[in-house]
Amino acid sequence: MKSADAVESDSTLKIGGLNAANQPNQVWRVLIVDGSAADRAELKQMLLCGSNRLYQLNEVETGAACLQICLESNDNRPDCVILDDHLSDYTAEEILFALGGADAPCCPILVLTESSRQINSSTILKQGAQDFIHKNWLNPESLARAVENTIERFWLNQELKSSHRRFKAYLENSALIAWMKDEHGRFNYLSQNFEIRFNARLEDWKGKTDYDFWPEDMADKFRQNDLEVLNTAQPLELVEQALNTDGSISWWLVSKFPFKGPTGSMFVGGMAVDITERKQAELALAESEEFNRSVLENSADCIKVIDRAGNVILMNRQGQSAMEVDDPAHILGKPWVGLWPESSQTLVENALETARLRGKAQFQGFRPTAKNTPKWWDVVVTVVLDSAGLPKRFISISRDITERKQAEDRLRLAAEADAFFIALSDALRSLSDPELIQAKATRLLGEFLRADRVHYAEVIENGATGLVSVDYCARVECCPGTDHCASADYCTSRDCCPGLSSVVGRHHLDDYGPVAMAEIRAGRTLVIANVVEDKRLTAEEKILTAKLGIGAYVLVPLVKSFQLVALLAVHQIQPRNWTNAEIDQIQETANRTWEAVERGLILNKLRASETRLAAIVQQATAGLVETDLSGRIILVNDHFCEIVGRPRKELMSLRWQDIAYQDDIAVSVALFQQCVSEGSDFTLETRYLRPNGDIVWVSNKVSLLRGTNGQIISALAVSFDISERKRNDMLLSEQAKLLNENDKRKDEFLAMLAHELRNPLAPIRNAVEILKIAEAAPARVNWCTDIIERQVNHLIGLVDDLLDVSRINRGLIVLKKEILEIQDIIKPALETNQPLLDKRRQKFSMTLPAKPVWIAGDRIRLAQILMNLINNAAKYTQEQGEIRLSVETSDHKVLIRVSDNGFGIDQAAIPYVFNLFYQVEHNLDHSQGGLGIGLSLVRRLVEMHDGDIQAFSAGKDQGSEFVISLPRVIPNATTATVLTAPLAASSRKLGILVVDDNHDIAETLAALLEIDGYQVWIANDGPSAIALAQTELPDVILLDIGLPGMSGYEVAQTLRQNSRLAVTLLIAMSGYGQFDDKEKSRVAGINAHLVKPVDYEIIRKMLLNYHAG
Repeated sequence: MKSADAVESDSTLKIGGLNAANQPNQVWRVLIVDGSAADRAELKQMLLCGSNRLYQLNEVETGAACLQICLESNDNRPDCVILDDHLSDYTAEEILFALGGADAPCCPILVLTESSRQINSSTILKQGAQDFIHKNWLNPESLARAVENTIERFWLNQELKSSHRRFKAYLENSALIAWMKDEHGRFNYLSQNFEIRFNARLEDWKGKTDYDFWPEDMADKFRQNDLEVLNTAQPLELVEQALNTDGSISWWLVSKFPFKGPTGSMFVGGMAVDITERKQAELALAESEEFNRSVLENSADCIKVIDRAGNVILMNRQGQSAMEVDDPAHILGKPWVGLWPESSQTLVENALETARLRGKAQFQGFRPTAKNTPKWWDVVVTVVLDSAGLPKRFISISRDITERKQAEDRLRLAAEADAFFIALSDALRSLSDPELIQAKATRLLGEFLRADRVHYAEVIENGATGLVSVDYCARVECCPGTDHCASADYCTSRDCCPGLSSVVGRHHLDDYGPVAMAEIRAGRTLVIANVVEDKRLTAEEKILTAKLGIGAYVLVPLVKSFQLVALLAVHQIQPRNWTNAEIDQIQETANRTWEAVERGLILNKLRASETRLAAIVQQATAGLVETDLSGRIILVNDHFCEIVGRPRKELMSLRWQDIAYQDDIAVSVALFQQCVSEGSDFTLETRYLRPNGDIVWVSNKVSLLRGTNGQIISALAVSFDISERKRNDMLLSEQAKLLNENDKRKDEFLAMLAHELRNPLAPIRNAVEILKIAEAAPARVNWCTDIIERQVNHLIGLVDDLLDVSRINRGLIVLKKEILEIQDIIKPALETNQPLLDKRRQKFSMTLPAKPVWIAGDRIRLAQILMNLINNAAKYTQEQGEIRLSVETSDHKVLIRVSDNGFGIDQAAIPYVFNLFYQVEHNLDHSQGGLGIGLSLVRRLVEMHDGDIQAFSAGKDQGSEFVISLPRVIPNATTATVLTAPLAASSRKLGILVVDDNHDIAETLAALLEIDGYQVWIANDGPSAIALAQTELPDVILLDIGLPGMSGYEVAQTLRQNSRLAVTLLIAMSGYGQFDDKEKSRVAGINAHLVKPVDYEIIRKMLLNYHAG
């Protein structure tokens, strides 16, 4: 392919007409006018790929630019304009009109249109375009042909118009006369010479016939000749006589011809030249035969004089030379018809008869010379009349047109070859199955060449074997419907057809013979015109081809990358002289077939790969998303759609930035652009926003994808939903923070606990030392005893708080709910704190509703809540400060407020005051501090009563307020009975066996049980427990697991074997409380497993429930 860029502009030839346009080396200036840069680039590429023609390409995008170039100057006008039908500023019709329209177009124009715009093609062509084509019909070959046709049609039209003008001028300025009649013989045209010669005017003759102006016999002859032209639809040349205005007769050599009018009606046109003088000269010519013979001898044509019987009586010298006749005696006196080949004799006979009747005949025929040189002749036969007007002899003038015919044949063959390759390309373009491609190509080639068999063989097994999958056999009429034929297009059987049979199968290439293999290995095409006579073939090769029924063949090897890959063979039963054009066509077909087969294989692999990829994408457990470099989503799988909560259709219209969390976009885009510029893959954790507002964390492993030129074209992300991991990370972070805080609080708590324990122990120790002095007075002893009792009660309070927190955290606190009036819990709380209030000289005031306020809850625990809050207020309020308690009610709530004007709470500390071990002030005197568990205990107890508590303070030294909200109860008879009625006790006391090797634990627990009214037995080992249980049959056994010698599990298993103890309630008490420990208890038959130290409240509740049940 050559571009016009290789040709200097000053050497560009101007196309001045049809002959110049057809010059193969002519550089064509083509102007592409299209508003789309992509379409212009595609048209240029198709032109460069469509033919070997040289082009000088220019392009513009507007009609105004097109008009400026085309109308600028005659010398620089384009040889062809490829014009889009609808530009931004002008339509194709407007541009065509501006360029001269159909009457005077300034240059060839090919109009292209999009399929979506409906335009009448005839309108475009009438406006002056030479062709009109839809863009989606174009390919490189068709566009190149369209450009060639446009230029050729333009110049043909120009030549035709010029010819019309010349013809009219010729008619007006020559001696010819001309006329035209309709099919009824009515005149509708007279040339100027006709009017002058016969003193006629068109307005007088128009619509009238010959009978209106000529004698009847003369008019009859005119009409008869006109009808012959109309009936035969063939031109007619003859001699006619006409009556002159002076009454004399003139002779005319007349040419009549038929043609159709615009409406389809037939007309007869006529032209005539006055041969009156020639007729008169014929007499003089007859008297001067020697002169005539001299003229004949010097003519460059082959001229023969033939008598009325059709025998050759004279042949000029030039004719003898042209016919390669050494001795004219072999021709003279012989019938002229017999000198022609049999295939042409009818044509010659008809010419003589036509000349006899009409005066002249003409034909083209094939006749070899005397030395058998093939030649074509253009022959004109005229008749010579005698004085009576009868044929006397014939003159045959033959002109050698062999070169012209050969040129025409070459053009025809080239056109047929072009049409064949277009058909081949169209047929193979839609196929991807290699076998179907081979079948289609061999059939088309076989039918075109009229070959007897064509096959394509793939070379396999390292070049040793040729595999023929399908082949074409000319005789397939017996194939359709049989089992061995895939279709009527080709045959796959060796024996189905007469003549040449199929060669489908494997063939060893060495079987082709040494001559064929030598040519094949060298990559040369082997052409055999006659197998029998070709001296290159060995005897073995001739035998092999004879067995295959081959009389002639062409074998084309296909060598790619120095390796033989395929063969294409064309077989003929009879010998055949293969032309160069046929050989070229076979070679080109071989190459195109191989390319199509390779394309099919690649397409099949690509489709299989795409299918596998699509399956992988859809089945992948991770989300997959591909985007272009702008972020536009071009591929997603179902899992990614699930991750972001959006359907595929919606995602395909978005960019990833459209679904990203707003705060992450800037960082993500910056990282993406940086990695694209560096060409490196990367991992990005980001957030996406679902349509419902949910935020999902996604980890994207991004790989950059590159095109064939190595440039990055898109990015593929493998996405995992890490929202759960992120939540866990956040929880872990929060838990770690909480643990750190708790650890800190624990250390503070332990330090505070040590301090709180040391404080009461110091006076106790001092009091004990005093009591050791024997001389201590009784008053001093009582004083020491009070100190010890007071400090021990303080220690008990500390331990009770700790135990309460532990029991609440483990869910072991059991509330004994009843209907209470609000003062039932305020009074004990105030009495407990009154000594502290008095000691600190603090003023305490209460504001209560006028009517009783009822709540439901545990009397002790609710009093404990208020006691802690009042105690807290007293400790954190300066001496002589004020503490207030108020109660407010609503329909469903009771609000209890405890406020003071003390030290207050920092605003930042308020959210944490109810946390376990939290100390509001770390710089206070520890004697007023505490363990940091009081408010935490208060909150948990309030929540257990379905209430809530809040803390308020304006800041340091601004006092504080705690507000408790509890459900209000409006009591009636039913609720009062339910909540206040004591449980019905059984008339029989429960018998309980306590089993523990620790005597203190066993005895103190037994004492508590006896205080609650139970009958109790004690055992300190396993055998004693078994014996006592079997004797006393207790209702409940409290069993230690870690007994010496015999474990509690073994004791339980033994007891369960006694049917009288099968329903006894067994409660295990152990220092171990893991799942495995409790499972062992269950297997041993133990009903409940309690972990030491055991809260007696739990035992009391279990016994009450068991007794009540």
